Amino acid sequence: MKKSVLLIERDQDLQEFLCKLFQFDGWWVATACDKLNVLQVLKTSAIELVVTDMNSLGEEGMDLVRSIREQSDASILVLSAQRDKSNINAVMEQGVNAYLTIPFDPSQLRARSYTLVRQRYQVGRSSVRSGRDANNNVGTWTSPILKNLALRIRALMSEGRP
Repeated sequence: MKKSVLLIERDQDLQEFLCKLFQFDGWWVATACDKLNVLQVLKTSAIELVVTDMNSLGEEGMDLVRSIREQSDASILVLSAQRDKSNINAVMEQGVNAYLTIPFDPSQLRARSYTLVRQRYQVGRSSVRSGRDANNNVGTWTSPILKNLALRIRALMSEGRP
């Protein structure tokens, strides 16, 4: 099964470059350039990774990240020319999984993308299997759906049901 990525980029040249890069590696790629398109793609597609350039989105970018987090458990990788640590921290606090400064080496983007998707599934498997996260803590979940499922399984097991 192909990995899926949503590219959010208003700069047509950068969007085309990113699209070719991911397609060359065998990813299924969706693109969007505004919040309405992003939310529509997230509703209709099983997106595993969102890659967005915060620079091209301006102030709208932080709001977009919050909206993505509310609607999806996809990993979010931000591309930005901003190197200011306070800006990076502010973005990460909004629920972003990784931050890569522009200009970047394409091999670095590839490595981070694969790592984010792999981590997403490793955490998901351990949560579903045991009802706890990788550190055996209840309450750290990749999505509300997994949390509810794991809590139901734990409740049934404590009642003595198989």
